[in-house]
Amino acid sequence: MSIAELRSGLEMMPNNPDLHLRVADQSLKLEKLDDAIKEYKTVLDANPQNSPAAKGLTRAYYLKANKEATGAFFVSNEFESAQRMIDQAVKMNPNDMELRLAQAKLRSMAGVPVDLASIGTPTNDGERIAYAEALLAQNNFKDEDAQMNMVISNAADAKQTFAVADLALMIKDLKNAEAAYKKASSYPGAEERAKRGLNLVMKAKDSARQDMTLADDLARKNQLPSAIDKYHASIYGNPKVADTRLGIGKALERSRPETSKDLKEAVVQYKAFMALSPDMPPKEVEKMNKKIESLSNKAYKLEMKEKERARGI
Repeated sequence: MSIAELRSGLEMMPNNPDLHLRVADQSLKLEKLDDAIKEYKTVLDANPQNSPAAKGLTRAYYLKANKEATGAFFVSNEFESAQRMIDQAVKMNPNDMELRLAQAKLRSMAGVPVDLASIGTPTNDGERIAYAEALLAQNNFKDEDAQMNMVISNAADAKQTFAVADLALMIKDLKNAEAAYKKASSYPGAEERAKRGLNLVMKAKDSARQDMTLADDLARKNQLPSAIDKYHASIYGNPKVADTRLGIGKALERSRPETSKDLKEAVVQYKAFMALSPDMPPKEVEKMNKKIESLSNKAYKLEMKEKERARGI
């Protein structure tokens, strides 16, 4: 059913949680992130134990975080409200590993250190996907790829493989979406469906590449706010491109006036660049680590000054 049809159903049954959840899921697939978040929250308000809604909510927030300037977003009342909802869901479902991983994903996006190993080891593909998404939120691309590769390998037929491919495409994990669609194409009768999926992957890559090219051009012209917006758009479309992470890190570092928010995000982006550049020469690794340490210290000092100004000191 389309979203319009589902919303017609909600006019008749406005308190039906299944309809709200289906609207949320469809909105997420169509990248209508604010609509998805609103509907997931509606479901959780009525039933804090609804695990699919809690997991969907964190997935929507992950995509929104990549799309927007992260610093302002993660201090918003909206995000704090989401954290409370997920914490409540975990409290009511303490043995749901996928839900605890969703909680970890949300905390990671807020910059809170999370040791995923303490949550446990995934034992089925549903948990592996949730674990992979939590790793993605930490920019731990290597381990995320390992989890997704295992899930793709375990997919036993076209239906399962397409399900993994479609999910990877939705969360913008284009590398693993491509791998899953290619595997799906080997099943009888699945060639056309796989071809459509691979075309979507290619379009997503091209769009992200165009955004990065425009961002680079804007940065060269010192139009940094516009460049940063375009870098965010590129990262949203394809978060696993090292050059994009490096470009936005440099733009944030050059941005004026200096703010702790921009410098902290620059640190995150430089770390992501390093994670996506496993073959960096040792000297370059050392140089980047020194830059990250220096920026982290500078961001901390700026944040202290900003808090003093806010208190009128």
